[in-house]
Amino acid sequence: RGLRQLLLVALRSAKAMVEAERFAIFIPEETENSMLRITRTDSGSDDDISMQRQPHNGAGIVGSVLQTGQSALVQSTTNDGRYDFAADLNAPAILATPILGTQNKAIGVLEAANSVMQFREGHEKLMMILCSLLGPLVQLDEARRV
Repeated sequence: RGLRQLLLVALRSAKAMVEAERFAIFIPEETENSMLRITRTDSGSDDDISMQRQPHNGAGIVGSVLQTGQSALVQSTTNDGRYDFAADLNAPAILATPILGTQNKAIGVLEAANSVMQFREGHEKLMMILCSLLGPLVQLDEARRV
C-alpha cells in the first residue's frame, strides 16, 4: 500500500514536470506474467487514477524499455513496430522511461502519452530524474515483501 501511494505522488510529479495527457507506471510482478499498471489521465482531477493488473508478455514499448533499460521517445506510434495497443497507453506519441534498480536493471517503466503535442528531449531528461528517485523506493518495497 505504501508503494502505491508513492507511485501516485510520482504520477502527480510527472504531470507537473511534463505536459502529457496520460501517465502510467508499470511494475512487473515476479510471480506472475502480469504487471501493476497505475494510470493517471489529465482531466484536472486527481480522482482520475486507476490501478489494475494487466497481462505482461514483454510486448510493446513498455516491454522494450523493460528489456533494454533504455528510454523510448516515440513521436509516431503508427510507425513504431514495438507499439502494442494492449501493452502501451493508446496515443500517437509516447515517452517511456525505465525505473532502474541495482546494476541498472529496469524494474518498472514510467510512460507518458500525448495525442496532440510531441515530446522533447527535455521531457525525457525530466522523466529520467523522476525515475532515478523511484528506483530505490520500488526496490525497498520489493525487499519488504520478501
